[in-house]
Amino acid sequence: MRCGSLLAGAISAVVTLSVAQAQPWPTRPITLISPYPPGGTNDIVGRLFADKIAIKLRQPIVVENRPGAAGIVGSLAASRAAPDGYTLLIANNGALVVQPLVSAQAKYDVQTNFTPIARLAVSYPYLGVNAELPVKSLQELVELARSSPGKLNFGSAGTGSFGQFCSEMLSLQTGIKMMHVPYRGSAAAVIDLAGGQIQVMFDPLVLSQKDSGRVRVLAMTAPTRSSRYPDIPTTKEAGFPDLDPFGWFGFFGPPGMPKEIVQKIADAVAEVAKEPEVAQQLEAAGVDLGFLPPDQFASTLGPYKAKFEDIAKRANMQVAP
Repeated sequence: MRCGSLLAGAISAVVTLSVAQAQPWPTRPITLISPYPPGGTNDIVGRLFADKIAIKLRQPIVVENRPGAAGIVGSLAASRAAPDGYTLLIANNGALVVQPLVSAQAKYDVQTNFTPIARLAVSYPYLGVNAELPVKSLQELVELARSSPGKLNFGSAGTGSFGQFCSEMLSLQTGIKMMHVPYRGSAAAVIDLAGGQIQVMFDPLVLSQKDSGRVRVLAMTAPTRSSRYPDIPTTKEAGFPDLDPFGWFGFFGPPGMPKEIVQKIADAVAEVAKEPEVAQQLEAAGVDLGFLPPDQFASTLGPYKAKFEDIAKRANMQVAP
C-alpha cells in the first residue's frame, strides 16, 4: 500500500507540474524595475504603460524603483534576473547606452545583456540660452562661440549625461569650444541658466523657464516643430540638419527571454499605444509616443550606440571609475 501511495503521489506531482508548465505566461505578478527615483519621466512612462498592459495580460505589474548611479544599479539588476518574463526593465538611452560609455560601473551592453521588448516613447532636447546672451538663433550662438573660444560655458545634468553629449555634438559639428559645467541633475542647472551662471544648455527642462524672460529657447532637435511650441524652430530649420540627438524609453528583459513572451508583451504595448489618451499623457510628461516592436527596436540600438561612442571618443570624454 505504501509503495502504491508513493507512486500515486509521484504521478500526481508530475501531473501538477505538467499542468503548471502548460499554463500560458503570465501566471503570477510581474516586476517592472525602474532604475530611477519615483516621479521622473522614466518612471511616469513606465507606470503609464505598466498599468494598461497589466489589464491586457491579466496580471498585476508591480513597479519597483531601484535608483542609483544614474540608472546603473537597477539596470544591472534587471540584466541579471531570470529570463522568465517576470522581471522586466523600463529604461532609457541614458542608462543603457550613455552610462556604459562614461562609467566603469555599467558592466553591461544594451545589445548583449538585455532583450529589447518595445520602444515606448521618444524625447527631444531643447537648446536654451541665458536671455542676456546677445543671440536669438542657433546660428548666432555658433558665431558668438566661434568669436570667443572657450568663453561660453554649457551646463548639464552631470558628467556623461545626455545633455553633455548633445552639447559636445554641437561643438564637434561646428568646431566651437565651450566649457562644460556638470550639475547634479537638470533642475539645478536650469536655475543657474536662468541666473546667468551658465550660458547654454540642452535639456527639455529649459522649457520651464521659457516664459520667465530669463531663458531664450533657440531650437529643438525633433524632425518637425512641436505642436506645443510652434514658435521654436528645429535644428534642421536652423541650418544644422545633422544635429539630431534624441532620447528614448523602452521595455527590456534579461538576455535569453523566450520570443513568445517578448511578443506577447509587445503586442499588449502595441494595443495600448493606439489609445488616444496615452499619447496625450505622454505629451503632458514632455515626451512623444514612439512605439517600435522588438525587432525594429533592436535594429536601432547598434547604430544609436555607435553614434554616441563616436561622440565620446572625439570629445575625449573620460570613463569614470
